[in-house]
Amino acid sequence: MCSSDLVAGSLRLQAAQGKAPPGRLAWRGTLGLGEAPGWQGQLTLQRWPVHLLQPYLAGLVPVTVASAELDWAGQTAVTQSPQGLAVRLQGDARVQHVKLLAATEPGALGDELLSGRDLVVPGVNWQSTPGQVPSLGLGTVKLQDFYASLVVTPQGRLNLNALGAVAPPAPSASAPSAS
Repeated sequence: MCSSDLVAGSLRLQAAQGKAPPGRLAWRGTLGLGEAPGWQGQLTLQRWPVHLLQPYLAGLVPVTVASAELDWAGQTAVTQSPQGLAVRLQGDARVQHVKLLAATEPGALGDELLSGRDLVVPGVNWQSTPGQVPSLGLGTVKLQDFYASLVVTPQGRLNLNALGAVAPPAPSASAPSAS
């Protein structure tokens, strides 16, 4: 980013649902407004309610996020170029009060798959560059009071096997028939 295209700034947001204490987002850094728009700076999240993003995640992830609060403290950098989006994250993450449900049709609640009190992930180092394999480094991950529900289906498979499964393509009407 060219220095003449940079704008320094900061942002503070709060988000909450119901009587829960609000989650907080604070960002301080620079925005690039030129040919390669993007941002870089320090991002801090405290009790950020990830489950409020569920309407945007539906169809993208094979689970329903019923509840989750995210803490993050670290550096972020995102740049858009004609080749694609470049992302760099370095910091420490913590997810609390997690509850994931099996994804079902809209409006219906699926079976509980995973719940937990605390997931601590220090030393997150994520880097993705267009045209290259993303890289992820993590410190020592700590889980506390986690529960996973494993269910054997009538077909003899575990419920977690279906996560991320792609349905086989339907036969084409123009496909030649064997005779």
